[in-house]
Order: sequence, then structure tokens, then C-alpha cells
Amino acid sequence: MDLHSVDEVLVPRTRAELPCASPGIGFIGGGTWLYSEPQPHLTTLVDLAGFDWKAVAVGDLGLEIAATCTIEELCRADLPTSWSAAALFQHCADALLASWKVLRYATVGGNIALSFPAGAMTTLCTALDAELTIWRPDGTEYSVPVVDFVIDDSRNVLGPGEIIRSIRIPVHALTARTAMRKLAQTSLGRSAVSRCRTLRCRRFHTGDHRRDPPSVRSEIRRTPRRRCACGCVAQQDSGRRLLHRCPWNCAVAEGDD
Repeated sequence: MDLHSVDEVLVPRTRAELPCASPGIGFIGGGTWLYSEPQPHLTTLVDLAGFDWKAVAVGDLGLEIAATCTIEELCRADLPTSWSAAALFQHCADALLASWKVLRYATVGGNIALSFPAGAMTTLCTALDAELTIWRPDGTEYSVPVVDFVIDDSRNVLGPGEIIRSIRIPVHALTARTAMRKLAQTSLGRSAVSRCRTLRCRRFHTGDHRRDPPSVRSEIRRTPRRRCACGCVAQQDSGRRLLHRCPWNCAVAEGDD
């Protein structure tokens, strides 16, 4: 859609080139939502793609995702095989109402910044204990957990002129077991409800099964596996104490799996 009210498009290459905060300025990640409907309140667009941030960076502490990283780049990133939670990336992308052409341009930071109730990237990053690095217009920055970022429908904690720089996901969340449930009329596309969760009941912060106490490992091997109401497998000892609790807190069904 043409934005007839826009008079100027800026493409800053450095942070110093960012314009001062003022009414009428809008920041572009991928622009997939921005160009989808009229924006009569905007007169200037600032294209963040000019910063040329590295899409994803793998480190000892976890994963850093640039705000301008596209959803397609995130799903196709070459990540350590031990990061089992990375499977959620594609699952959450499939929960969006978007074609592959949109996913090629839509950004992770843009989806979070929109703060829509159906924001699949917001769900993903909240479940994985992600934190945002936010640039202030005065040259400083601060961090905020994604779970505290969205405060209402299409509202978040960003102040005038503030932009999301990156998203950081800690390694203990990336190596944790995860579960996802969604309610939708089709297997792909818009989801009415999308819920993700990490399972850490038997993990230390390292997320490494090999660091579980030997007594716990042996007890799990010899206890029966029982299937709960939602279809996942829970494990109990003889006193019916759950060693692995169902992520949805379902009652455990009778009978061994």
C-alpha cells in the first residue's frame, strides 16, 4: 500500500544518524505490517536495515538475534544441535498468518514491537526467557525481559524514539525441553491461541541432562510412564509424585503407557 503522507525515508548507517524523537517518525523493520494499511500519522520513515546488523550470533551465553533478523533467517539459522528448543522457531513461524514471501521480510523485532495478542515471536521469546536490548535516543540503552515488554494490546514499554536493538535468549532455555500447543482452524496460519513452555523440572540452569543427580536418573528409569489427558507422557514414583509434570498441569490418566 502506498503511504501518501510520508515525505522522507531515512536509512541510517550509524547510531549517530538516527533522527531525534518527534511526532511523525516511524521505524521500519521489514515493513510487512507498516505497508499493509494507511499510516496517516507518519511523515518520515527510518529504515533500520541500513545498520546491517548480523541476523543471529551464537555465543557461550546463548543466542543473540538482531531486531532486523527476518523470521525466515531465524528458522534457517545454523545452531548447535544441543539447542533442542530451536525447534520452536519454526513452530511459532507456522502459527503466523503469513505466506513464505512475508516471512522472508517480516522481522523478529518488528513482530515483538507491534505487541499484538497473536504475536508468535512474542510467545516464542517469552517462553525462552528472552531479554530485549533497547536503544534510547540519548545514546544509552537498557534491557527488559520480553515477558514485561508487552503491557496491553498493541502497547509496550517503548518510549518516544526508542527502538529494539536485539533479543538475547539464554543457553539454559535453548537446551531445555519445550512444549507447544495451539488452537487453529488449520495446521498452518493464524492461531486463535498459541502457547509455549519450557520444561525444567529436572534440569539445572545448564539444561544438561548429564548433570542431573544419578539418583534422579535411576529413579526415572525404573518408574512407570503414564500418559496424561493432553497426550504427553508423565512419570511418577510409587507414591504418585510426579517426577516430570505435564506442562499443562493435566491430571494423569490411569494405566501405564
